[in-house]
Amino acid sequence: LPVSLKARVEASSILKPALAYHPAYLFDSSLDRAWSTDGKASSGLGESVIVGFQALQTLAGLVVSNGYQRSDSHFKNNGRVKTLILSSQSQIEVIPLKDTLDAQTQRFSKPFSNVVRLKIQIDEIYQGLKYKDVLMSELRFINADNRLVVPLVEPPRMPVPTALEDFVDRSFAPALHYIEEGGTEWGLTCRKGAIKLRRNGTFVIYADWEGYDDGSVRASVLEGNWEASNNNVRIFGKRYETQLGTSEYLS
Repeated sequence: LPVSLKARVEASSILKPALAYHPAYLFDSSLDRAWSTDGKASSGLGESVIVGFQALQTLAGLVVSNGYQRSDSHFKNNGRVKTLILSSQSQIEVIPLKDTLDAQTQRFSKPFSNVVRLKIQIDEIYQGLKYKDVLMSELRFINADNRLVVPLVEPPRMPVPTALEDFVDRSFAPALHYIEEGGTEWGLTCRKGAIKLRRNGTFVIYADWEGYDDGSVRASVLEGNWEASNNNVRIFGKRYETQLGTSEYLS
């Protein structure tokens, strides 16, 4: 089983809004969230994350999910890490990373002993097609017993304006999820829409279901992060389609 322990994390650079790209998301077990450097301020080279462990650790390797793994386009359009430099006390380790969506395991040439503070610095990058921001989605460590070390880092909390307080962490949908007659060859259209803004800064929107000639039922799903600006909400993330079998769902 993994070893879980409390830790703290800080970064030399965070893309704004910081709540959406905080280094705590390196340890949140979600590939949809990531730490991002601020591409408007630097190329990403030399930027770093420092992890402080609650207790002394012996680290023999790490597991990295490189880049912004929210989607293929997010991965390609943003920068990824080509080489990391890890340092603790007097020990230094250079870690090459592949330009791939797969999680990568790298063993150290020599274990880091008595680690309480580990610096992880970007030394080389793969450039993104559109943005200068450089991202990593997930990070884990491997100890001397070959067990995963999972830092428990408190994520940042969304500051919610008073006017939006009643809308956060609640699901909002139409008053009734109605089924209407007609509109398709098979006689029924089932519509369902919902939105949820979460206090951790993420959101999800389920758009209306629609029937297609091939008998499928598809819906648009939007998910990602949100931020408040006065009493308005800005959302950003990804949009995709999902499908359900019509006979099972609409019967």
